[in-house]
Amino acid sequence: MLRRNYDDNLNRMKKIILQMGNIALDMFEKSMDSFWNQDSELANQVAEMDNTPDQLEKSIEILAVHLISLQQPLARDTREVVCAIRIATDLERVSDHAVDISEYALYAHRNKVSGELMESLTRIRKTANDMLLGAMKAYETRNVELAYKIAEMDDEIDVVFWNMRTSIMNGNPYDIPLQVLILAEHIERIADYATNICEEVVYLVKYEHVKLN
Repeated sequence: MLRRNYDDNLNRMKKIILQMGNIALDMFEKSMDSFWNQDSELANQVAEMDNTPDQLEKSIEILAVHLISLQQPLARDTREVVCAIRIATDLERVSDHAVDISEYALYAHRNKVSGELMESLTRIRKTANDMLLGAMKAYETRNVELAYKIAEMDDEIDVVFWNMRTSIMNGNPYDIPLQVLILAEHIERIADYATNICEEVVYLVKYEHVKLN
């Protein structure tokens, strides 16, 4: 009975993590759409969603304390709990960045951004979204090979981000491109959190600490 209760709580924890992942993805997509479309209503909607990830992260913490303090988990189960705590923190931070993007969308002037910069933003937005989706899939399926593959995508975002930064610092108009650079930095950080999740998958499955970014 005790083991069954323990397994039920582990499964509940995993479901909460997957729920957080879906919410973080939704918030990120909505926040970027609010910038693309200069949609203040959508931006406000993202801000209103922020309480849910916070509450779910607290639920993970409560479950973790209960599992570790009362049910004396085995080594593999302990890794499951530790990884869940770390991933929940990463996903909550992704949600925070989505809120920052949505707030930024309220005053940024998307129509003044050059076509080249918009193309760069489009590229890293799609890559970051794919990385979040892939990282959560790797966690759900415990797929280490997928985790490594997803983490490699971070290099593409880093290259685009630093190319944008170099271009802006080499004579582009200061005010609008600087705003774009801030937006790109939020996207780059979201991709980093997706990479962190991939690292947790490797640790969970293989008990190996790796740095993938």
